Parts: sequence; structure tokens; C-alpha cells
Amino acid sequence: MAETKQAVLAGRKLFIAIPAYDGKININTAELPVLRAFLPAESGELAEAIVDYRLQADNETFLHDLSSADWYKAVPGLAGIALAPQLITVTSDLFRIRSTGNFREVQTTVNAVVRREKSPATGRWHCKVLSWRINWHIKSWISTDHRRPEHVRESRPGMQPNE
Repeated sequence: MAETKQAVLAGRKLFIAIPAYDGKININTAELPVLRAFLPAESGELAEAIVDYRLQADNETFLHDLSSADWYKAVPGLAGIALAPQLITVTSDLFRIRSTGNFREVQTTVNAVVRREKSPATGRWHCKVLSWRINWHIKSWISTDHRRPEHVRESRPGMQPNE
């Protein structure tokens, strides 16, 4: 069940429906606009520096330890800025997953939102799918008579993969 919270951003009141979770933003995965919103208005451009810092790698190995909630202070220009600790975290239980596959002229993308949960009985982690959506995209027609190839199906909202 979602609760409604009021937030003030740039002098404007916003009302946001927030799913039942601890309400913290994971600074390890937050997107650029979210990071900008957390920084003082005059420091918004530093959000890109945070994203760049998180992604710095050498031979596919990340260079920085992001396990502490104050790692962002190591980013040049952010040493003197404090993000509200009650609003940030470095762990997540909600995830957005996107997977795209191609077969001939058809591209299929599956988008899902999942919540990681730990079973009190077994102590094992599992993921519960909260929502999902499939999108089909037909890249081009190759048929010489300009008809749709038989293996390509039209995409309709709500269409299941085997329809």
C-alpha cells in the first residue's frame, strides 16, 4: 500500500505516492535527476561527477568502494557537501530490470520491477515480481511482396507472448 508524502523541491510542494519501503534512495544506483535533487541548487552539476565516479573502472573492475553511505565525499567537489543520512542508503530491495533480445527483424524488450525479500523461515533471499511489461519492435520488413513475414507478430497492448 502506498503512502502519500509531501516534499518541497525548489520552493514547490510535491505530493508523491511512495510504495511501502524505508523511503531511502540508493546513491549507488540513483539516476542523474534524482542525484541533482539531493544536491544544493548551486551544486547540481556535481551529480554527473557522482555518476562518473561510480562507473570508473579498470579492465571491467570498478575502482571505488561504494559500500559506505558517505563515499560520495571522495568525489572531487563534494567533500564539503553532506547529504541527509536519513534519506540515502547504499543497498536496495527494489530493482528495475530491463532485458532486450533480437531475433531476425524483431526486437523484444522485457521491463520488470522486482522486490528482493528474505524469507523469515529459511533466511533465503528471493525476488517477487511487482510489475512487468513486454514490448515488441519490428525493425524492418524483408519480404519481397511487402507482406509481414509469418514469424513476426504485431504488438498490441496487453498481448501475451504466445497469442
